[in-house]
Amino acid sequence: MAGGTSLNALLKVVLNWDFQNYPAGGFDQTKSSQNLQFPPASSDTYSQSLSSTAGTSNQLWADRRTVTTSTTTDDLDLAGSLTNFFGETISLATLRGLVVFNRATVAGDDITVGGAAANALAAIFDASPSAELTVKASGMIVLLAPLDGYSVTGGSQDTLRITHAGSSEAITYDIVAIGTE
Repeated sequence: MAGGTSLNALLKVVLNWDFQNYPAGGFDQTKSSQNLQFPPASSDTYSQSLSSTAGTSNQLWADRRTVTTSTTTDDLDLAGSLTNFFGETISLATLRGLVVFNRATVAGDDITVGGAAANALAAIFDASPSAELTVKASGMIVLLAPLDGYSVTGGSQDTLRITHAGSSEAITYDIVAIGTE
């Protein structure tokens, strides 16, 4: 077997609800119950294999990290400084999936994603290098672009910044990046 990597990833978002309305007078109750799953159950896998063609990925990087009030930013170079689970340095050319989960449990302990001072990954923000997205305490963002992805350009547009925007000393977050070298 030739050397290389193969990646199969499953990302599933499920929303269940039981929503009830009790009108004044208390007679006729209305109720809505639903179970939504993205993607639909009939195609619930996000399968990726080794290739650099449209719709495929060959690298995954994941980590639990912390930003503090003294080290307010965490600049992640997606093209050349991160290592995968096998200890190999990855250099993404295309970002196809990004998940950032803010593990803080106190309201106001937010983090922001984006806005790196140099070499900002602007593709996910409609080419605006200073744009940021706030991830509230216990919140998350999920960006998926499995067909054509977001362009990562080593040395000029490859830095994803995570910034401490809360009041606690330390905020821990989980991050996963899936892409193609």
